Amino acid sequence: MSKAGKKRLCVGSIRNPIYRKLKLSNGNKLSHLESTQIDIPLSRQSVGYLHINSKQSGMFEKYQDHIDEIINHPDYIFEDKFREDTILVAKQIIANHVMLVIALNFAKPRHTNTLVTLWEVAIGDFERERKRFEKFGKVLYIKGKVSV
Repeated sequence: MSKAGKKRLCVGSIRNPIYRKLKLSNGNKLSHLESTQIDIPLSRQSVGYLHINSKQSGMFEKYQDHIDEIINHPDYIFEDKFREDTILVAKQIIANHVMLVIALNFAKPRHTNTLVTLWEVAIGDFERERKRFEKFGKVLYIKGKVSV
């Protein structure tokens, strides 16, 4: 349980140094995060575990063991321009790209970052999805290259 008493599960942490080089459109630098830990809420319908499984049954369990790998070895990182201080992280896992939406914590001490949702995109559909994310969000990172 977190300090606020809400049930949360740690799913990974940000350890890859590329994140320290990333800067959001609002000026927030990922090097200034309050925590590197990423948790998923277990009890909220609008975000986290219940949200993921209400949309796609079993999706969290299918990729739970890959979440830390996706975070620390991403193929793409996009800024979500619709939600402040939120990134979308994508990585190919087996035959799909797995997309994570992570809300970042820059201001609340003793709070972690939150895995909002995840979903999979078939390899054949990923190029279209990638273009959509590039249109609606800033590209922060593409396979080994930090975007400025």
